[in-house]
Amino acid sequence: MPKSRRANAVMFGFDFRVNAAIVLMIENIEYLKALQLEGNYEDIELELEDGQYILAQTKAIEKSSSDFGNVRKNLRK
Repeated sequence: MPKSRRANAVMFGFDFRVNAAIVLMIENIEYLKALQLEGNYEDIELELEDGQYILAQTKAIEKSSSDFGNVRKNLRK
């Protein structure tokens, strides 16, 4: 069977990452100095006014209500 060239999962992942960054930004808006997506260390990097950083890695699951196998497997690492 030919490999699918649809980018639905990729676009879903990028959209999820942006939404996660927005949530982290809002939660830390009082202390936020800078926000970077696709940073040097993680998917989302927030620099706070006091010099501390919040680093976040995102993983999106398209069928989150029915596909837990891959998530549970990766949590054991």
